[in-house]
Formats: sequence, C-alpha cells, structure tokens
Amino acid sequence: MVRLANRWDRDNLVNMFCRYRSSSKIQQIVNSTNTAAAERIIEQIIIGHGIALISEIKEQPTGMLIALRHPLVWDPDLVILSEIAWWVDQEYRGSRSGLLLLKEYQRLAEQEISQGKIINYTISEMVDNPIDYSRWGLKPRETIWTK
Repeated sequence: MVRLANRWDRDNLVNMFCRYRSSSKIQQIVNSTNTAAAERIIEQIIIGHGIALISEIKEQPTGMLIALRHPLVWDPDLVILSEIAWWVDQEYRGSRSGLLLLKEYQRLAEQEISQGKIINYTISEMVDNPIDYSRWGLKPRETIWTK
C-alpha cells in the first residue's frame, strides 16, 4: 500500500532519507551528517511544499518517495515538482513497493498539473539501477554527471 505521509510518519521518513543518503555513490553526501537539514526538508514537504509518499506492507514502512515543489529557474511564477529521494529498504526491493510509489507519484503529479499547481514533474534514475521510465510515458531530458 502507498499513501501520503503525514506528520506521524516524520521519523520513519527521516530515517529512510538518511539510509538513502548513506547509499549514495558521492562520498561527500555519505559523509554529511546534518540530519537536522533532512528533518527540515521533510517537515516542509509534509506541510504542503511537496509530496511525501510512504509505502507499507502490513503497516510496516518499506519505502518512500519525496518530491519538492519549487519555482522554475526561468520563471518564478511557474512551479515544478522535483523528486529528491526515492527509496525502498533493501529487504523490500523486488516487491511492488518501488513501482507503487512511482505510480502514485505520477498520479498525484498529473493531478497537480491538471489543477494548475505545477507545470511539470521530474523523477531521477540512479546509474547502478537503470529503469526504463518510458513504459510510464516519461522521457529523458538530461543527465547529471559528478566527479
């Protein structure tokens, strides 16, 4: 099951967000220990500045997808929804949790587009876990390279 997260999910979301950080291939991110910053981001998203989804199996959290609404750089009157973390705990990978999170994120983002709240939304892809997002009508727009 996937549902919108609420304030009572804050600790679970922060813990998953930190596990997401720890799995990064970028050492500077792994070395970052500023959990307070993650807590502030989660709180802002939960109060309405984005979307926070949580997946569960038998009421046990299995994963999350969080996205932040922000102004478009080229036009601050236009808003985009950007996924910033999509995580499924290791023991639940291979279950439907990740797919259900993606589908609910897409459904909510499309709803926000139709309501005029956002103009578009993004989802990222990790190099070591390639996914063919075109199956869900998405198109690649750019690739980010890091050192």
